Amino acid sequence: MNKTQTRLADKCVNIEPVQGDVLIAVNRLRTYKELGHKASPADPEVDPKDVVPGETEMKLEATEIQVNYRYQTGVVLKASDDTFKVGDTVIFELGAVKEFDYIKGVSIIPKFMIKFKVNEGI
Repeated sequence: MNKTQTRLADKCVNIEPVQGDVLIAVNRLRTYKELGHKASPADPEVDPKDVVPGETEMKLEATEIQVNYRYQTGVVLKASDDTFKVGDTVIFELGAVKEFDYIKGVSIIPKFMIKFKVNEGI
């Protein structure tokens, strides 16, 4: 665990998750670049706010977009049972995470949505 994660774990010491929830600190999101498309008016003088569907001539441009990987990693800050220890690195589906607004930087995930526990850091 780095200093930020240790600080967050210290803030979670008096909070006890129930119903199989786990408090985690999500690591930096892993992303990849993908080819996407962007529609814009063919006439550069037309303001994009003034586009009328079906009437304004449009052009399609290829562009690179950042996409999040489906599975992400995080560090356990507090767990409701002994399945996970503080400091364990876990892999989970990004959509299963909910922001825990009581402590900034901490997220909640149901234990059953954690797919893997990593033995060595990724």
